[in-house]
Amino acid sequence: MASRRKCKVLLVDDSQSDRLLFRMMLDQEKIPGVDVVGEARDGREAIEYLEAITKSAHSGKQPRADLIVLDLKMPRSDGFDVLEWLETCEVRPWVIVLSDSAADADIKRALALGADKYLQKPRGWPELIESIREFCCKES
Repeated sequence: MASRRKCKVLLVDDSQSDRLLFRMMLDQEKIPGVDVVGEARDGREAIEYLEAITKSAHSGKQPRADLIVLDLKMPRSDGFDVLEWLETCEVRPWVIVLSDSAADADIKRALALGADKYLQKPRGWPELIESIREFCCKES
């Protein structure tokens, strides 16, 4: 019998209210096996988190992320920086970009840099939950 995958999520968004909304929606939806293992307020924090995972891969100190929910427009370092950094990784998590930007150039660039999905806030929130359910609840 196949088992459902456990899904560890890293949430990267400079908006504290959006991070809270994301957690509330996950709690409400009760998607089995989904666990938010980390949050980052910008691209630099996200990369630092991901680098720490890489360095301590076998120590178990920092949970790896299977899925990253990534905002694009953030201070210090943006979502594009994270996508570019992920291109250098051997094992790459699934990435859903959730952004306010509807600019065609942003969408094309994010997808070209390896984003698996691009959704726009706020109407993309229900699709985000469905995408997480699709990714995290499929049998492995």
